[in-house]
Amino acid sequence: MNKQFLAIVVTILNLAVPGVGSVIGGKLSVGWKQLILTAVVALLLYLSVPPFQVALAAAAAWLWAFTTSIEFLKGAYKN
Repeated sequence: MNKQFLAIVVTILNLAVPGVGSVIGGKLSVGWKQLILTAVVALLLYLSVPPFQVALAAAAAWLWAFTTSIEFLKGAYKN
């Protein structure tokens, strides 16, 4: 598979569900940690934790996944 295409797929997946793209891209340790954080966010929503705290946890998960996606994109488009 083309490195650029994989990097784009990883980015889209990470933005949809933080951690999935990282696992698909091969960063298993980071990806599983991101998925665990995403699961914690879902659990917090289920337990009716105050929205601000859930939003902070969700923002952290997506920001972490986004920075991982940027690393994939930089590596794919490096000359």
